[in-house]
Amino acid sequence: MKFDFSEQFPNLSHAPVVEAVIDFRAKPTVPCEQARFETYFKTEFPDFPLAQIQNQLNIHLKAKADGQPEPAQGTSNWQGLVFHSTDKLRVVQCQKDGFSFSRVQSYDSWDAFAGEALALWQKYAALTKPLQIERVGVRFINRIVTKPEWPNLTDYLTNAPQPLGSGSLPLVGFFHSNTFVVPDRNYLINLNLALQPSDGVNQMPAIIVDTDVFTTNALNLTDTKLESKLGEMRWLKNKIFFASLTPQLLESLK
Repeated sequence: MKFDFSEQFPNLSHAPVVEAVIDFRAKPTVPCEQARFETYFKTEFPDFPLAQIQNQLNIHLKAKADGQPEPAQGTSNWQGLVFHSTDKLRVVQCQKDGFSFSRVQSYDSWDAFAGEALALWQKYAALTKPLQIERVGVRFINRIVTKPEWPNLTDYLTNAPQPLGSGSLPLVGFFHSNTFVVPDRNYLINLNLALQPSDGVNQMPAIIVDTDVFTTNALNLTDTKLESKLGEMRWLKNKIFFASLTPQLLESLK
């Protein structure tokens, strides 16, 4: 793959993005207490008034001497806070080990999306004071609605899975996962492709294209190239996404 980060990709007026995420993994150096998080972020994130507590439930199973299981016991550990905008299209997660910003549906502009993510991240870092960013990720999940009947996947995907044998066993579902390394650059790419079946009522069959690009080395908190790195990851995401879809499908999305 040739790396030309100035390459432009087609603008899809019917882009099938259902969620876009920018994620930062970083260990705080100050105590992450629930009350402190709530007080700080409810003040700093006034555009995200809908707050939820994020807990992790741990289930403990034990066996008696006779081999019979004792009743399960669970403990709940506070992990962070989730904030939603009033229209619920933007989501911020402030956790003990990192931060993420999501745009659900109605994704429009990368510059606006990445700019808001960086501004919100800086407010998270101002409270938690991590020494470095252990991982940065850019993830886009796309949902491409297909024909009502089971689709011919070669109409949609450049490397579509094929039916077995002569086609006597039609393919009605699949999940395919690839991980790519980017030579001479500290990035990995996870590409997951899947066929989501119809629910028989409202949901049509759809192809899921899930592209996740992330760094493999830690970054300094004051790294001035962070914005450009996000741009490179976006370029890699686009390169993989557009290479995965057929020309006729891309034409229909313009």
